[in-house]
Amino acid sequence: MMLDALVKQADIRTIAAGGTGNPDIADITFDSRKTKKGDLFIAIPGTKVAGDGFIADAVGRGAAAVVSQNKPDNLRVPWVQVENPRSAMGLLGKALWRVNVEAMQLTGITGTNGKTTTAHLFKKLFEQRFDAERVWMFGTIDYQLGTGRIAASRTTPESLD
Repeated sequence: MMLDALVKQADIRTIAAGGTGNPDIADITFDSRKTKKGDLFIAIPGTKVAGDGFIADAVGRGAAAVVSQNKPDNLRVPWVQVENPRSAMGLLGKALWRVNVEAMQLTGITGTNGKTTTAHLFKKLFEQRFDAERVWMFGTIDYQLGTGRIAASRTTPESLD
């Protein structure tokens, strides 16, 4: 999807934009090490390290455009400045991959004790009611995506994950 159309369809409020061109966005990433040619790189503000510090690396790896909280300096690819890159990332991903979030049934479990047990019980119940491939569970140890499993890098995955 072309960058301009993606930003419009995601309905994100932009502060400023710059650079020349309107590249076709193939994918979205927030990890410069995983950036591929044609990706939209989202520079996420961090508590220890700001994502802006990885923009040059992402562009060097082929990022076609950048979204960041701060106006980038001397960037040779198009960029979009937004107030909240993490929020924009979810909306951009939803638009690019045409995800119907409203059609998803989400269940969250909080508390001090019993979260893992309760989550596994709910997962089994949902698998009996729905197709097992449609039942996903995100936890501290792994993300269970239907019958597949991915090791968890954090308890709550980013929207792109």
